[in-house]
Amino acid sequence: MKRLLLVLAVGAASCVTIQPVPGGGFEVVPATASASPGQALRFVILAAQGAPPEVTWTVTGGGAVDTAGSFTAPGCSSSLPATITITATSGTFSASSIISVADKVTSVTISPPAVTLAPGAVQQFTATIRSVCFPGGVTQNLRMKKSKDGSLAVVPP
Repeated sequence: MKRLLLVLAVGAASCVTIQPVPGGGFEVVPATASASPGQALRFVILAAQGAPPEVTWTVTGGGAVDTAGSFTAPGCSSSLPATITITATSGTFSASSIISVADKVTSVTISPPAVTLAPGAVQQFTATIRSVCFPGGVTQNLRMKKSKDGSLAVVPP
């Protein structure tokens, strides 16, 4: 008889999952995840039979994981985006989770927001991109020219 384990995940979105765990081992949940720089995630063990075993947690690729399975993604650095592996080991058995960590864009502002251009006219636009790693924003200037057929082309500075 297969045992089923009930997992309740609480966070931004709550869900209930009922699933069998294969033959005598355990799984790390979630098996995959995405995180922003510095974000915390919690991993749990699902056992095939009985209570989950005591495990040793390790992380490869950045960030940190504690003895309870709480992971903190690496902060903003030149090594992002990163793919990180969290592994739980008990005796000769292990299970892993793969986490993708990347900067997250929080807003994009373009100025001026709207223009009307006559054919041959040139307009400079400024785009400001804000993200978790660059909350003050990164600014890019771009000059555009409207052609006679109505298309837009980038004009060199």
